[in-house]
Amino acid sequence: MNLSHMNINRRFAGIVMSLLVVIGCNRDSSWQARTYPVTGTITINDISPQDAVLMLYPTGEKLDMRDSKSWGLVKEDGSYELSTYGLGDGAPASSYVVTLTWPQGTRLYPVDRLDGKFANPDNPVTEIQIKPGRNTLPPITLSNVKILPTPLNNEFFTPGLPSN
Repeated sequence: MNLSHMNINRRFAGIVMSLLVVIGCNRDSSWQARTYPVTGTITINDISPQDAVLMLYPTGEKLDMRDSKSWGLVKEDGSYELSTYGLGDGAPASSYVVTLTWPQGTRLYPVDRLDGKFANPDNPVTEIQIKPGRNTLPPITLSNVKILPTPLNNEFFTPGLPSN
């Protein structure tokens, strides 16, 4: 094979790879509901629950054909922004109940420092309304909440196995 054929093959391979990248990145997102930016803050017993997770459950119909859920991860300062399809993309306009868990550690089965008290949509931490446009939610302030202690030196504990 001469050099001109190799160059043609490389160019063809480059074009094919470029098309595959474009096709892979251009997936059909018509099933997704439109999202709007949402931010807020939360404190528990006057502290910021860093790494706590808020989950939103619509009170009406499903938001999309996949029944996607919006969520937010609490930052060190107690602030969060909601995500649904991509990081920080917001949430669809709707009414929601909000659950809260505060997983601790990098365990296979992390402990909820709130002991599941706010993990059930039937006992939400709050109810919210997301509207079209930018949304800044009222602060969530929880008081007199029992917080489980942070596990020490037991990051890889698995239930049922010795924790040595």
